[in-house]
Amino acid sequence: MEQCWLHECDIDPLILRTRWLYRQGLKLQALAIEQELLPIV
Repeated sequence: MEQCWLHECDIDPLILRTRWLYRQGLKLQALAIEQELLPIV
């Protein structure tokens, strides 16, 4: 993830953070970020 930020990838930092949290086994934290990204209906 850090390397991607250094290379200015065109991926939203919150998406990168969510993927990183899942890889670290922090599912609840990742789900919390996903909820923040959902559109309001």
